[in-house]
Amino acid sequence: MISKTIPQTEFEFPIVTTKELIIKEHIDLLKASRGTYVLDLGCLINIFEYFPPANYIEENYVKSTTEYLLLQVANAYKWIDEDVLYNMLSDFADKLRKRSLGGVIPAGMYKHFINTAILNKDTIEIEPNKTLRFLTNPYYDFKEDEYSRRKQLRIELINKALSEEKKEINFKKIHNYIIDYDVSSKTITKKKIAVDTGLSYATIKNYLTSDPELAYVFKEVRKASGTDRQKSDRKYYRNRICKKANS
Repeated sequence: MISKTIPQTEFEFPIVTTKELIIKEHIDLLKASRGTYVLDLGCLINIFEYFPPANYIEENYVKSTTEYLLLQVANAYKWIDEDVLYNMLSDFADKLRKRSLGGVIPAGMYKHFINTAILNKDTIEIEPNKTLRFLTNPYYDFKEDEYSRRKQLRIELINKALSEEKKEINFKKIHNYIIDYDVSSKTITKKKIAVDTGLSYATIKNYLTSDPELAYVFKEVRKASGTDRQKSDRKYYRNRICKKANS
């Protein structure tokens, strides 16, 4: 993602996309969408996200790991106010301390590492380490008990969006297969559609039963295929079906 609000000329190394940067650059849209808790970005966006190691940091690697991870975060968020960055690094340093073995870093040294990271906040290039598609709106107006179940609400909304997307993908796959079917070949069947599209027979049957458009095109192609009209022009039938479906 190309930064819209932060001039790249301010920095020597590229600005890596983060969730916070996406929020900053779309703040007007997010504030105007207070009734939408989760926004579908429409595609997977490569972002950087920092988090402490999953396992404990061995004593011999505590100093080097802490220094490097703090430097990473400082470079990823070099565009934010330094007071905010300092607080961000302090919180992260505390999480790293809890994951470190040996207690080899005194409190004063953590502050030194943080200040050094800020001083060198534009010295390395940060690469994305995950993807983001669904963005939680920080300006959403919670209703009644929604806040207490916000995590579950987010999961439900994402699952709903993915389910609707899957339905649309399956519809297009079935629709395109039927429309493009060669009527000079043998009679089209639900089983044949399932085999050729990779979808289950139950899925094909459900779509052809519940969707009037798919049911219509299937009926028309079925009548045109596997009969005495097998040798008829395929283009004629395709145009005829498309015309009726869109009328």
